[in-house]
Amino acid sequence: MLRLYFSLGLTLLVWQLASSQSLSLPPGLQLSLDIYQGNTLRHRPTMVFDLPQPSRMISFELSRQTEGSKPWHKLYGYPRIGWTISMLAYGNREVLGRAYSLHPYLDIFFLRKKRWLLFSRISYGLAYVDRQHDRLTNVENNAIGSGINNHASLNLITEARLTPRLWIRAGGTFSHNSNGKLQVPNLGLNTPKLRLGATYEWTPAAERISVKEARSDNRFVDRLQLHLRYGMAFTEDKVPQGPKYPIRIGSAHLTYQFGRKNRLQLGWEFLNNRSVREFLLNHQVEVSIPSLRYNRHALLIGHEFLLARLGLMTQAFVYMNPPFQAGDPNPWGVKIGPNYYFIPHKDNRNYNFFAGIYLKAHKAIADYVELAVGINFGPQKK
Repeated sequence: MLRLYFSLGLTLLVWQLASSQSLSLPPGLQLSLDIYQGNTLRHRPTMVFDLPQPSRMISFELSRQTEGSKPWHKLYGYPRIGWTISMLAYGNREVLGRAYSLHPYLDIFFLRKKRWLLFSRISYGLAYVDRQHDRLTNVENNAIGSGINNHASLNLITEARLTPRLWIRAGGTFSHNSNGKLQVPNLGLNTPKLRLGATYEWTPAAERISVKEARSDNRFVDRLQLHLRYGMAFTEDKVPQGPKYPIRIGSAHLTYQFGRKNRLQLGWEFLNNRSVREFLLNHQVEVSIPSLRYNRHALLIGHEFLLARLGLMTQAFVYMNPPFQAGDPNPWGVKIGPNYYFIPHKDNRNYNFFAGIYLKAHKAIADYVELAVGINFGPQKK
């Protein structure tokens, strides 16, 4: 309750500051305070810790409503962008502790009326979990093995206007925290929650302006590009507080851009996992062609949602060669994360360099977090 009172007091203080004419702030700034309640999921039978209480969370947000000063504002329906700081209590203070997170977000509107809004939110950032696994003092927590974790959440939210500047809102949130197997155990914590909150328009939004966009008449072949990427990850395998092994990932695929917002992807990925190689050596496992047992090949299909210099990527893949153990239970998986492009998409260059960070998972279990660089190139665009 003390944290709730502190957040309410902070919000009231900001409202007072907002009434001061001495502050020169950009238009469209908004402040939000939300409270949440839900339940953390035990998505694996090996999760044996108790959850005697529901999960509860509180968040404070600072956002800005786009107004059309850049071409992508209008293209994506004038989205809202912002930052969130939050505290999530998982329902077992002694074992799971609390997660404190900081993450940017993007609101994409489905409906926008004068007194009612409906939108989805995508968020990806960092979280600190204050009660992680410890072999001596906290052995029951076999979900989180490190303090620093990645945070991802999906939201569906509706807002209703009470006054010219005050909105109330409600919705649902699904959040995931894990470290991408950088430090085991790493089953991760998934928490669906209901949320209730309020948004205050600190500075009124500017009137939407129109920016003329160049028309694209590219042929089918002009929309194709070759996407090359190289990535690195590190994983701690099997033993908590053990050695961390490198994973090297290379991929090549074709992309087809339809419209200004979307790219389809189809290609191939190669993965070299040093931890599997060390396992084979340490256990003296005999395999006919050792390199093929820790080098994996996969077919992938994906989609990338383009936004200014960003690309929000989702890929599904299936392994084409078997692992060293018979009957791999997880031959398929997903990879999600953002790309940052060094040249804006609107420039229509025939090449673009990018950097990305992705979370790879098999079913509900994170496998690793990948840092990658790459290039897109293809025919000269008109």
